[in-house]
Amino acid sequence: MYRRDAHDDFRTATSYVLDHAEPGARLIERSALPEPVGFDAPEYFDAFLDAVRWGTAASADIGALQAPFRSGIAIEDYQLDPLVRAIDMARTHDGEDAERWQEVADLLTPVSKAWCTDVGMEVTSLAVRVYGGMGYVEESGVAQHFRDARIAPIYEGTNGIQAMDLVGRKLPMRAGGVVTDTMANIRTTIDELNGQEELAGIASRLSEATDALDEATQWIFANSGDIRDVLSGATPYLRMWGLVVGGWVLGKSALAATEWAAEGGDEAFCTEKVRTARWFADQQLPAVAGLVPRATAGAGWLVTPLASAGGNADFEVAGCGGRRVTRKAPAGSGVAA
Repeated sequence: MYRRDAHDDFRTATSYVLDHAEPGARLIERSALPEPVGFDAPEYFDAFLDAVRWGTAASADIGALQAPFRSGIAIEDYQLDPLVRAIDMARTHDGEDAERWQEVADLLTPVSKAWCTDVGMEVTSLAVRVYGGMGYVEESGVAQHFRDARIAPIYEGTNGIQAMDLVGRKLPMRAGGVVTDTMANIRTTIDELNGQEELAGIASRLSEATDALDEATQWIFANSGDIRDVLSGATPYLRMWGLVVGGWVLGKSALAATEWAAEGGDEAFCTEKVRTARWFADQQLPAVAGLVPRATAGAGWLVTPLASAGGNADFEVAGCGGRRVTRKAPAGSGVAA
C-alpha cells in the first residue's frame, strides 16, 4: 500500500512539473507516464529528469532527488525479500531448519517494519518538496499522501517500540547467534561483490557499514546489564540495521543483474540495477558509521539523577534548546542518585 502511494506521489509530482514547465522545454508526453505495475520502474525517473531540464538550477536540485526516489521505492520491496523468504522457509520446513529460518524472520521483522515505513515517509516528503509551497496546499493532493504515509511508522507498534524489541528481545536470541549468522551472510555477499571488479566499490562501502554495525552490536552486548543504556540508542541502532540490510539486498540485486547481463539480459535494466546499488552504497551506507556514537552513547545524558529520597529521586531530562527540566521519578522506577 505505502509503496503504491510512493509511486502515485511520484507520478503526480511529475505531472505537476509538466504543467509548470516553461515554453519550449523538452518534455515528454503525459501519456508516456506509465502506470506503476512494479516497484522499480526506471521510466518514472527518466521522465522526471527529462521534465525538469528547462532550467539548470531546477535540473540540478530536482535531479538530485532521482536517486532517493529510485532507491527508496525499490528498497522497500527488496528490504522485505529476506524477511518474506525467511517466513516462507520457516513455514515449509520442519525441525531445526524451521527454527533457524524463524529466527531470521524474528530478527528482521522490527527492522523491516520500522525502517521501511520511515523510508516511505521520507520519499513522500520528497514528493512534497518537488511542489515547493504548493506541496502544502490541498489542490496538489500530495499533502494527503504525506499524511497517509506519516501514520505508517505509528501503526502496528510505533517504530520506537520496534527498536526496543530489536535490542531487547531479538539480539539476545540464541545468545547472539542469530545476529552473528546474519552478519556472516552479509559478509558472504561482500566477498561475492569483491569478485566483480565493477562492484568492488559497493563491497567496500557495505563492508565498512557492516563493521560499524558490528561495533555497535558488540557494545550493546557488553552493556546489556543496564537496559537504559541499551534502549537509549535503540532507534539509531535499528536504522543502522535498516541501512546495512538495504545495502545487502541491493548488492545481491547488483550481482544478479551483472550475471544476467553477461548472459544476454536486458542491458538497460541491468545497468539501472547496478546504478541504484552504487548510489545507495555511496550516499546512504556511509551514514551507518555516523550512527555508532548515537547508538552507543548510553543514557547518562538523557537522564541525570540528582538526588535520592526513598525511591523518589529528582532527575533532569534534556529538553528543547538545551533546557533541562527537573522531574520527580515515581517510586519503584529504579531512577536513583
